[in-house]
Amino acid sequence: MLTSLVLIFWCLVLLVMIILGLLWLYGMFAVKAPFVPLPAAILATLVNMIKLQPGDVLYDLGSGDGRILLSLAKNHPQTKFVGIEKGPIPFLISKANWLFKGRPANVKFVRGDFFRQDLKPASHIFTYLFPEVMVKLLPKMEQELCPGTQLFSCDFQFTKKEPLEVTNLGRHPHQLGQNIYRYQF
Repeated sequence: MLTSLVLIFWCLVLLVMIILGLLWLYGMFAVKAPFVPLPAAILATLVNMIKLQPGDVLYDLGSGDGRILLSLAKNHPQTKFVGIEKGPIPFLISKANWLFKGRPANVKFVRGDFFRQDLKPASHIFTYLFPEVMVKLLPKMEQELCPGTQLFSCDFQFTKKEPLEVTNLGRHPHQLGQNIYRYQF
């Protein structure tokens, strides 16, 4: 009996690993960025770092499982949050998280390509995207964003724009979530 339970456990572990591997591959080739959740250890720091006022609008480009927006929304009920996610699985996870967090009215998740979304309404943007995506994104940002819009990027910076501020998160050099780069457009 115990041997059967152990075998079932390891089969489930293997299945989860296969699913995560397939999600990663899908993200790399179809979406151009894998689903890599922001490390939970830096989520609280990020929430405290992004200063929001009533009426602000924050977009999360490649919003993944939605944890960032849902964490921010809890502390800022008068701010509007929009998550844009291209990958179908992370998008469904974000919708499920939204349901389990009480369906906050100030949070909306959109399934789509953020390169094709109008970003003009954003007063704040958060990204956790690969460097080559950041390079491609900069011209869109410079063209669409209103003066004063702030962008926060975890780990990856623009190559042709200087950040206003770089916050080192004090993590081990081999861990994700090393720095937050703050830009103003």
